[in-house]
Amino acid sequence: MTKLKSWPLDKMYKAIDIAKWLDGIVEGEPSTEVNGIALIDDATSTDLTYIRKQSDLQKIESTKAGVILVPPILSLPRGKTYIKVPCLPEEMLPMLLRKFQQKAKTTSNISPQSVIGQDVSIGEQTIIYPNAVIADGVTIGAHCIIYPNVVIGEGVTIGSGVIIHPGAIIGSDSFEFIKIGQTHEKLVNVGNVIIGNHVEIGANTTIDKGTIGTTMVGDGTKIDNLVQIAHEVKIGENCIIAAQVGIAGWAKIGNFTTIYGQCGIVGDIEIGDHVVVMAKSIVTKNIKNNQIISGNPAVLHSENLKFQAQMKRKISDKENH
Repeated sequence: MTKLKSWPLDKMYKAIDIAKWLDGIVEGEPSTEVNGIALIDDATSTDLTYIRKQSDLQKIESTKAGVILVPPILSLPRGKTYIKVPCLPEEMLPMLLRKFQQKAKTTSNISPQSVIGQDVSIGEQTIIYPNAVIADGVTIGAHCIIYPNVVIGEGVTIGSGVIIHPGAIIGSDSFEFIKIGQTHEKLVNVGNVIIGNHVEIGANTTIDKGTIGTTMVGDGTKIDNLVQIAHEVKIGENCIIAAQVGIAGWAKIGNFTTIYGQCGIVGDIEIGDHVVVMAKSIVTKNIKNNQIISGNPAVLHSENLKFQAQMKRKISDKENH
């Protein structure tokens, strides 16, 4: 099976030009050209690579990469071309990749195979792929990427620089019913969804619109695949939400909070800023700022570890008697 080892660029780029973008310094041959980006083990003579971890430093001499992005270290093997950057090279990678993407995609591209409703506003240089459905009254900012089979419901507002991956649905009806007698009566949804700037939404993720109010995702938040965000949920800025998380209606998530995979957040609770929710946790109550929590029900991670250790000792003692 053929493996794509390098991310191809639209043309050849000189080391000196890349260094200028990154405020870096070239050590070696400034005119060395590359047309791909690859990991250090996979790179060829026409690839740019970077030091991702400490052990990569030991691979500098053996790598075939044409140009190597390195931190400002003093001593480097001779015979290579380096770009020294003022921080960890990995921190430069997002900006570098965005720069290359802008070179490759400089004009608006709305596929004729997409469906665009009435009174829709789409910002400049936004790309909409085939089979995307944009309902009436939607606003999408500039420099967004809407991948195939995305559905954006009526009246949704999407900020600038947003990436929505295939199969995601933004603005679906809320799962909210009123029991009357022996039946469950559906509430007609009149709310909406607001997605901030530079948000990323993973494949097959669903964000329900508010029943009456607004479901919100703050600037800079990144959401993985297969996440369910229910009606009237408020998610703050620069959060990370991993795959298969479910957040029930009316929950509020603070800024810079990380929720790892397969967690459940019950409705009508508040999770503070800078909180870390460990994988497979079930959060059933309000959580203050700067906490690390885990378990079912979720408690402070340190307490959960103590409880698990106690249970292991009890099981061991029982087996030994």
